[in-house]
Amino acid sequence: MRLGGVQAQNKILNIGYFADGIWSHNAFKIIANDPNMQIRFICVKRGSDDKILAKFAADYSIELFRDCDINSPKFLAMITKFNCDIFDVI
Repeated sequence: MRLGGVQAQNKILNIGYFADGIWSHNAFKIIANDPNMQIRFICVKRGSDDKILAKFAADYSIELFRDCDINSPKFLAMITKFNCDIFDVI
């Protein structure tokens, strides 16, 4: 594939997925079926008991985070290992 005269690499887009609820379930299915994208972790909203996302995480062997302070240095250091290209917040 060529973009603007430059050869595009076939790179997988690594995604950190911050989500919960029906919209995130629908978006997850779209992303999971795209071979050019990979969800590296899922972080549900504090206090959420989203069983569907928990099942997706288990089915796809994706690490699931719950009740995290996403702004803490500890959490930020922890997610660095996933080498995400983008964070998707739904």
